[in-house]
Amino acid sequence: MIREKPIVRIRQLCKWDESSMVLEAVDVDIHSSSFVGIVASNQKTETFLMRIMGQQLNFDFGLVLLDGSQVNRIKAEERGRFKRSFALAQPFYTATIETTVLDHVLDRHPIHSMIFGRKVHLVELASYHMHALNLTHLFDKRVNLLNSTERMMISIVKVLMRKPKLVMIDHVWFKLDDEHWLRLMTHLSHLVQNDELTVIVNHWDASTLPYLQRILAFDQGKLIQDAVVDKVDWTLIQILQTKKQMDESVEIHHGKLFKSPLV
Repeated sequence: MIREKPIVRIRQLCKWDESSMVLEAVDVDIHSSSFVGIVASNQKTETFLMRIMGQQLNFDFGLVLLDGSQVNRIKAEERGRFKRSFALAQPFYTATIETTVLDHVLDRHPIHSMIFGRKVHLVELASYHMHALNLTHLFDKRVNLLNSTERMMISIVKVLMRKPKLVMIDHVWFKLDDEHWLRLMTHLSHLVQNDELTVIVNHWDASTLPYLQRILAFDQGKLIQDAVVDKVDWTLIQILQTKKQMDESVEIHHGKLFKSPLV
């Protein structure tokens, strides 16, 4: 059986930040319908890789293909579509949006102005995602009245409404409490299995592990392990996580803690 082409193909990817190499000669393929976890000895490696795939950060050398298109050669008129298809999920925090949640997840198009067939389809799709995430009670609530957790969850619904091929969940999403995080992971896992969605998570713990199929491990910018979960060297993973904690402690001490650009 011939496996389909990967939706993301990365070859010899290099990215410098200040005086250090955050990504060094990375080769990796990511196929549709997979749930991937990333762990690295440096948080920049995890976040920069996602931002490059999400077309939010340039790189210094290498090749990054999204559906066969070179990311640094995507035409301006096509970039919006690629960002929707390869979505780096970002929570919104603005408190000035006064529309209802339903209007907001429908991209702020007032329901009464839609063609009936399209309205029914979009409302059904919104209901599907919001029911799975236990958010249907928010349909008629004003966006500016949502709390921070509700805003984060509604942000995910907006991303999923665009039917992306790849969704990337960065560190900022780990601010969710356990209940909402696990509900999100469960729904994303269902979409991976049934709707050919691909998910990449770069911040996770033991509670997320049952959902993962594959883990990419990086040390000092180099990909040192790419394995299905059953074959992962967990001692190595623990070492990388310890290195990252030590690195973050040093940066806190020197007042240089790196924060995700999505915060």
